[in-house]
Amino acid sequence: MNIQLEKAFFEFAKSVDLEEAISLAEIISFAKRSGGNYGKNIKDTAMKLEENLSIKQEIETITTEKRLELKVMCVMPLAILAYITLTSGAFIAPLYGNLLGIVIMTGCLMGYGALIMLGRRIIEINI
Repeated sequence: MNIQLEKAFFEFAKSVDLEEAISLAEIISFAKRSGGNYGKNIKDTAMKLEENLSIKQEIETITTEKRLELKVMCVMPLAILAYITLTSGAFIAPLYGNLLGIVIMTGCLMGYGALIMLGRRIIEINI
């Protein structure tokens, strides 16, 4: 195999399609052209890539936690409303028995839907 080291790394980076692999290939190519210390450059690059992946994992963990919180927060108002309706229907009947109650509950439903969409947008992070 008479393939240059940089070319082999670039082909590998293209095949796996990872930003980190492309960065590694570029750094190795630059180090060879500038005559740098391969061992030190690769070690530094590996440390930076490891730190980058660690940060991505931490962000993923935090956003997963927030997604679960959002799901719970989306279900709770409906669960509370269902509980009140089942246990004391007369208490909630005025909200659905006249025009003012229907208007208020429709407004609450619209606000609830808007807040769910806002919450989903907030936790949407592209890494």
